[in-house]
Amino acid sequence: MDKTQELILKIMELSIDAIFIEDTSGNVIQCNHAAEKMFGYNEGEMIGLNISDLIPKDDSAYLKPTYKKEDLFENEYIPRKNIRKDGTVFPTEVNSKIVTVGDKEYLIAFVHDMTEENKIKERLFYLSNYDELTALRNRRAILSLLSTQKESFCLAMIDIDGFKKVNDTYGHMVGDLFLKSFGMILNDNDKIIAGRFGGEEFLVLISTSNLKYAKKVMNDILEKANKTLELYGGIHFSCGLTLVNDLRIDVAIQKSDKLLYQAKNNGKNQIVAE
Repeated sequence: MDKTQELILKIMELSIDAIFIEDTSGNVIQCNHAAEKMFGYNEGEMIGLNISDLIPKDDSAYLKPTYKKEDLFENEYIPRKNIRKDGTVFPTEVNSKIVTVGDKEYLIAFVHDMTEENKIKERLFYLSNYDELTALRNRRAILSLLSTQKESFCLAMIDIDGFKKVNDTYGHMVGDLFLKSFGMILNDNDKIIAGRFGGEEFLVLISTSNLKYAKKVMNDILEKANKTLELYGGIHFSCGLTLVNDLRIDVAIQKSDKLLYQAKNNGKNQIVAE
């Protein structure tokens, strides 16, 4: 090994990303320790493997028998899925280049493991769209969803009855338990999509233009809520339910809110639909 080759190998080992030197058919000639660690191979085990050994079979349609310069996006990192020695599939970004040394061409691949970055992106997406306590959509997300509906649907506005008294009597930890338990009830119902509108208020989308059916769905939820947390008397709520046809979303919310307060004034723990 001459000094130039030795320098190249030392530079490769400085990288925290995987670096592969391959022939133009994708057979591994050399790789750094970061590549072995990333893919779960012991030292020397990757030599002779082909790109196809490092990619899930279901995602290997884009592979070519041989690679030419025009086959590659040399100035971009391309999202890929790779597979470790133990069969674990993980997300990566790959930048590949063709280099010529003497009369031979080599494929150089730089592979960045996106697992942690994707976890962070997923976490940020969750925090920006979901309420952590109830696991329901947050106010912004549920309003955004409602505004994109093309077909008629029914909208329910819910307010948990006596929630301040629950907090004052049993403390905020029990109050949080009420909200979390109610969120689970809403999340478990596949006939609706719900979001926490604020505090103890919730918006529920029922994908039907049949108000009678929508009221039955909400009555089923009310019945289930009443049987939850029986130690504290159950979860009771008032609900205003309306059909959203040609109404603007803000007008529909105002209408369902008005019906909600009719339910409150009528004795609570009930649904008023119009």
